Amino acid sequence: MIKEEIEGILKKGGRKANETNKLKTALAWIGCLQKGRSPIDRLREEEIERIIVYGITELGKFLVEEARLKEYRILAITDRAVREGGYEYQGIPVIRRNDIVKHKEELIVVTSVTFWEEIRDELRAEGCRRVISLRELL
Repeated sequence: MIKEEIEGILKKGGRKANETNKLKTALAWIGCLQKGRSPIDRLREEEIERIIVYGITELGKFLVEEARLKEYRILAITDRAVREGGYEYQGIPVIRRNDIVKHKEELIVVTSVTFWEEIRDELRAEGCRRVISLRELL
């Protein structure tokens, strides 16, 4: 039912590009779940034991929730908007965007669908080589 509703919204149009990209990503995610495969399952298949989540909007929250349900380890969460860390979201440390370089050897999953390439390029310029988009896991 949800998949059909999203497809209907996309067909109607009239949405901003960012909203459309989020809906398309959500639709791809639903398709994966219907096939019994989640982004967390894909990480495990590739023997990736932990990640850092970059972006804590709707899609980032979905990823965190799925990881929690599947008992998968997220080392930290960050976002451009995080000015000060030192607190937790669902038991996961929230770190300042600038502190991500302390974890540059870890895989960083960027949940932003609109600014993904810009964020990837910024992180790589800072020495973070293992950066992928959420879409790559779907």
